[in-house]
Amino acid sequence: MTSKLDILQPRIAATVNDLRSQGLTSRHRILLTKRLKILWGESSGKKSTRWRIKTARQAFSEVQAKSPHLFLVLVLLVTATECGQRAFCDEVITALVKLECYEPYQFSLSADDKDFLERTAKQQGFVEASTFKALMRALIPDGWLSIHYERIN
Repeated sequence: MTSKLDILQPRIAATVNDLRSQGLTSRHRILLTKRLKILWGESSGKKSTRWRIKTARQAFSEVQAKSPHLFLVLVLLVTATECGQRAFCDEVITALVKLECYEPYQFSLSADDKDFLERTAKQQGFVEASTFKALMRALIPDGWLSIHYERIN
């Protein structure tokens, strides 16, 4: 039987290749706008929904701590609802955070993509979130903080 991770791995590789060659597409931008708001915005809704979102946030956070690049790819591929399921976390997230090497998931983003992420963060109120700052520092190791603070001041 094919595992969820076996199904997801080729999709991860394809998305990394897309990001390397095209950057954030319009579809990626739509998904990120919605999904980052869920991950880093305020929780609301039914108790079961809040529980799934909390579980998803924890799972995505574990991945981000290991590889911000892989985190961004997962946000593009996996909904908070799917990631909020214990079985998914136990099988997929656990395996991904135990990887020994994350270099295959690295990519660079264009200045336009970086501006998009910053605009989205400002519009949705998480530009000062430590998780967002950590993501930006990883994706833009040289200079995001100076660019960021110049634009705020």
